[in-house]
Amino acid sequence: MIFGVLVYAIASAAATYVAGLSSSILLMKDKVDPEHLRRLVFVPLARLLPYILVSMVLFWIPSLMFHDEPLLLVSNLLFLLIFAPSFLVGASVVSLSIMFDLVGRYGHEIRSSFISFSLLALASLLLISWGIVSVLEVMPPGFLTFLLTCTAIYIVGGLASAPSSGRTA
Repeated sequence: MIFGVLVYAIASAAATYVAGLSSSILLMKDKVDPEHLRRLVFVPLARLLPYILVSMVLFWIPSLMFHDEPLLLVSNLLFLLIFAPSFLVGASVVSLSIMFDLVGRYGHEIRSSFISFSLLALASLLLISWGIVSVLEVMPPGFLTFLLTCTAIYIVGGLASAPSSGRTA
């Protein structure tokens, strides 16, 4: 039952994040260069999906190769408890940094879009926090440290820019 709360919190946080992203894109559609809108949507995915893929390879592939059901259960729990919340937090932070950049470029024109996204991103982060706090009492002592470490890696990896190809945006 307690893990159901976490699943609900993660699903609600993901829906809230997508709603915030969608509403901000709709509000900025005629005010912002389409390339900047694509950047708002695809940069967080492009920067964070490699972390999800690596974690899948590291944890799911061995359990599938050896047909080890307990290991597969542990892999699924790790994904649910560690990698999904870290991904959502990282995506929210990366999207917020892109929104700050867009506010710097376009100013007051996109203020309503920025407020809309910021409030929903904050709600998403609060839902994730609520879900994590709800399972802390049944988790081993190192869980929070591992979760915070993975979340920090996702955030730093998401905020790190790819090497420049010599072109300017």
